[in-house]
Amino acid sequence: MKIYRIAFIGHNQIDDKCSLRTSLDALIKEKITSKEHVEFYVGNNGDFNDLVSVSVRMVQQKVGNQNSSLMAVMPYHTEHDFFFERLCEGVLFPVRLNTDPEVAIAQRNRWMIDHTDLLVAYVEPNRDDDAATALKYAQKEGVEIINLARQE
Repeated sequence: MKIYRIAFIGHNQIDDKCSLRTSLDALIKEKITSKEHVEFYVGNNGDFNDLVSVSVRMVQQKVGNQNSSLMAVMPYHTEHDFFFERLCEGVLFPVRLNTDPEVAIAQRNRWMIDHTDLLVAYVEPNRDDDAATALKYAQKEGVEIINLARQE
């Protein structure tokens, strides 16, 4: 089975969640219905990741989830791990234990980019945060990117 992997990277705070949800729903539906199997890699930090998780689950309810899975990619363990274990088909911890939390987030983002076919981002111009750093890394690595911040 050919697995198509999509990673999501975005800002912790997003103002226009409604139109972003519409864009995410359309993109996720298109990928689920056009690929043999899709793994969605999502983090646990902030608004964008929350929107992605909800969108994946809502689209799966509408079109079925036989050929897709939502995977939480965590930078470190938290007291909320059980939530992601219930929400997702899998929880991945690609960063070594005892890594500084700020470093762990950057390493987790790189791991997602290194293991994806498509990066879906929400990175606004002139922002300097973990999401912007990850987007620059993906561009340098030649990863296919859709930046939803530019479509709004």
